[in-house]
Amino acid sequence: MGMLELKDKLSHVWKLGNGDIPLWAVSVLQQEVIYYSVKGKQIALGRKRIAELFCHDNGSTTTSKFLHAEHLALCQKRALDYIESLHTVHSSLSCEIAIKIHSLLFGTCIGNGMVQFRDKNFCTADGLNTAVHFTDIKKHMATYDLWLKSQQEKETDLLQLPEILQFAARAHVKLIHIHPFSDGNGRTARLFLNAILRNYKLPYAVLPKVRSSAVVKDAIINGIKGDIRPFCEMLENFLSESCDRIVRHQAKYPRR
Repeated sequence: MGMLELKDKLSHVWKLGNGDIPLWAVSVLQQEVIYYSVKGKQIALGRKRIAELFCHDNGSTTTSKFLHAEHLALCQKRALDYIESLHTVHSSLSCEIAIKIHSLLFGTCIGNGMVQFRDKNFCTADGLNTAVHFTDIKKHMATYDLWLKSQQEKETDLLQLPEILQFAARAHVKLIHIHPFSDGNGRTARLFLNAILRNYKLPYAVLPKVRSSAVVKDAIINGIKGDIRPFCEMLENFLSESCDRIVRHQAKYPRR
């Protein structure tokens, strides 16, 4: 996948939505993000059931045998809806958004509105073993927040696509490296990456979990060491796949 080919694909899907990703395509990609996120969680949900949850989310959890997986899927959906609301009002990117995403996924905000960061060191489940020391989390998050605000003065323009993807890739890798939460850092970082992409009217990228993809794991490790190119190239491919999903869906279910 080359940058020129990706730009052509993005131009096509933007035409379908009059300058943005069509709303129906947003729903299609959000469902794919959820499918791959809950895949392997005790009993994996099928795409059909996830689509039903999108149509019938009434704020309560299901009582079916898929209780755990469906609860996770509903939490993911609410986080994705929050991301889409940010895109609608063009909110500035900040650590607060990442923390809010984690809160929607796990209910981690305590009474005074402050988030509970992890209070110990541990070996990450994905085997990266690169998280910062827990006593340095607040300092790293403050630095990360300043960096986010200094990097986002980019226009939604295909000419700036390489810079936008590099920004999104570095933001993802930096958050993984900080590993601020006790659990769910990967899910939060993947959704925050998508919040950045949607901020520039780009499609959702359907990233696999680190523990299930050696390619993703290696790209993150290289990024932490300072070489962000492998992750950027991988992100190009994921966005290309998202564009292909949109085109296939449009061909299968034509819209006027």
